[in-house]
Amino acid sequence: MRNRLKNAGLHGRVARKRSYISPINRSKRTEFAKQYQDQPWEFWKTVIWSDESKFELLSNKRRQTVWRKNGTAFDIKHITPTVKHGVGSVMMWGCFSYYGLGNIIFIGERWTSVRYVQLSKENLFTSASRSGMKNNFVFQQGNDPKHRSKVAQQFFESQRVPLLSWPPQSPDLNPIEHLSDELDRLIAVSKRSNKNIFRTAPLEAWSKIPSETIQKLVKSSPNRL
Repeated sequence: MRNRLKNAGLHGRVARKRSYISPINRSKRTEFAKQYQDQPWEFWKTVIWSDESKFELLSNKRRQTVWRKNGTAFDIKHITPTVKHGVGSVMMWGCFSYYGLGNIIFIGERWTSVRYVQLSKENLFTSASRSGMKNNFVFQQGNDPKHRSKVAQQFFESQRVPLLSWPPQSPDLNPIEHLSDELDRLIAVSKRSNKNIFRTAPLEAWSKIPSETIQKLVKSSPNRL
């Protein structure tokens, strides 16, 4: 049987892992892609992308490379420290558009719908104005319950802010996910010594992200769809 399978071009392989997406959410993602895949390039320039991101003091996500000699793999300077349950993190909210970076804010642990509306009121419009967009923008947000809450919906309706109808379970469609990864990479190891210092590290690294990176991420939107 094994020989027959090989002759047919079939080979035993370890199944790839992907986050589970329910059939109804797969359908919503497909409908979103069909709806927006033919949007002109000028449309994507009007979108302000947003997200909340967690930055950890000791992150196990990023693979680090070192230059070392044979037999020195376990020297302390060649090791990436890991911990089982983490030693602290900070939560940040940020936004950006094709024209530049918006605000990035430390949001703390008490993250409620009312706090989200307050943050949007204080930072969304100033971020748009800084980019020269003023009120001519479409706002993208995720499907967090705070984003979809009644108080948040009322706020955006009262301010006449058009929302991008975002499909569930779609972080791969949001370019700000890659921007957060770039931000995490720019945070110096020396800034991860303790939580108090680390709270300001993302703010400092945010301003170092080049405009070429920002524009490249926005340009990737059609390909993501």
